[in-house]
Amino acid sequence: MILRLVRGRVVPGRHASLRTGLAESLPQARSLVGVIDVLVGLRAGAEANEFVVISTWASADDAVAALGPEARRVAAVPNVTEHLDVRTIELFELDESVLVEPDRTPVMARIGIGSIELGMDVEIQQELRNRLHTLGDEVVGAYVGRRIRENEVDVAFVTLWSAVPTERDLDEPLFPDVSDRYTAYAIEVYGEVYRA
Repeated sequence: MILRLVRGRVVPGRHASLRTGLAESLPQARSLVGVIDVLVGLRAGAEANEFVVISTWASADDAVAALGPEARRVAAVPNVTEHLDVRTIELFELDESVLVEPDRTPVMARIGIGSIELGMDVEIQQELRNRLHTLGDEVVGAYVGRRIRENEVDVAFVTLWSAVPTERDLDEPLFPDVSDRYTAYAIEVYGEVYRA
């Protein structure tokens, strides 16, 4: 499986039009061959409103067939794509979906990405999977993925939430003893989520 993260900014002045387009047109993304799930998260950034498209694919071959070489193209979704200024596209290998409850709607998405020395990532990935049940009933989806960059591995831990958790701050590491092992670590929280 493949986890694909497309991130960038909402074109200034188009946030309301984007919301309308997401409600009307985003379900079309489900028609792409090989796509398993597609979500769009929105948040207010320091300089502009930001977005992330979180998609999962059955295989890298499916993503490349739908989106071109290295899956670097952005699928054209009417009334959505024209409101987005894409900045980055990242692909992560997924061994499995850790948890997905398609009948429960996420309202928040949290993306944590940490870098660690190659070979040290396997233990961290397994720890994240094993600890997921400790996060609470608000978690309705989670993925643990990795991508190799020279001598380092980026581990992506994406969690989808049905409500704002009362016992934790999503802007902070969910498991500090794990995040402390990374050489670099970043968190993004999107407080508005649309599912295809």
